[in-house]
Amino acid sequence: MITVEDVKRATDKQANNQNRQELESIKQSAINKLQSLIGLQDIKTEAQRILNTIVIDNLRFQNGLSPEKTKMHMVFYGPPGTGKTTVARVMGEFLKGAGILSNGHFIEASRSDLVAGYVGQTALKTKDIISKAMGGILFIDEAYSLASDDTSGFGKEALDTLIKEMEDHADNLVVILAGYRKDMEKLMDLNEGLRSRIPYHFDFPHYSAEELYQMALLQLKQKDGLILSEEASKWLQVYINQKVKENNGFIDGDGRWIRNLTQEIRNNQADRLTLLDQEAITFELLQEIEITDIPKD
Repeated sequence: MITVEDVKRATDKQANNQNRQELESIKQSAINKLQSLIGLQDIKTEAQRILNTIVIDNLRFQNGLSPEKTKMHMVFYGPPGTGKTTVARVMGEFLKGAGILSNGHFIEASRSDLVAGYVGQTALKTKDIISKAMGGILFIDEAYSLASDDTSGFGKEALDTLIKEMEDHADNLVVILAGYRKDMEKLMDLNEGLRSRIPYHFDFPHYSAEELYQMALLQLKQKDGLILSEEASKWLQVYINQKVKENNGFIDGDGRWIRNLTQEIRNNQADRLTLLDQEAITFELLQEIEITDIPKD
């Protein structure tokens, strides 16, 4: 049904200008978010290039210079905690702001969201998730688990359904498959149809010790407005450096490990402050993280 509001939006020049300004604001906000992420310099550079390519390819299609709209599906290689989900969300916002995706929202799914336990139900379950993601990003973490199937074949059914839907709805859906490179390559080898439908590939490395340190400072400040004393700041950096060195140059879980670490620091501060009379707990004390709040081992 076409409503009066639809007609007004299509014919009102002022409304159209306002809509374009709103979309441009969303797009610029996404660019700012991408560039403000700690580390991931190569990812940020490549992501910006790819997003620009998608925009221009879309314009070529609209102007009749290309017979079909470009496929936008992607693979993110890398371990958990390296920023894959965050970057996927930002890409959705950018593509909405660019007028390519109608919504830009983010739906995350795993094998259990796609695969059912009964014959004939998996395709319906997969299509339902895709329907919810239409106009936005469908992010499938540990996507390689669809290939590690038992004799039921339900994982293959989900994968076959996903590939067809990716092709049919390439104009208003971005599917991002994520997981370890070795496992994801196996998935691609098992189904060449999947590989041919995904033009963009990104490698997410582990964060360095300095990047993990900066991430910890940012999380403490953003979540609760916490500020580290000079001694606490120095010890936090030493602590993270030690942990990275002990683990052969990287930390499993990266960002998730930092979230757990900052939560432990907040817990330690809370334990310390609860030993004081409540009347003695000032605003400054609530803000400050002392060296005793930083873990020692």
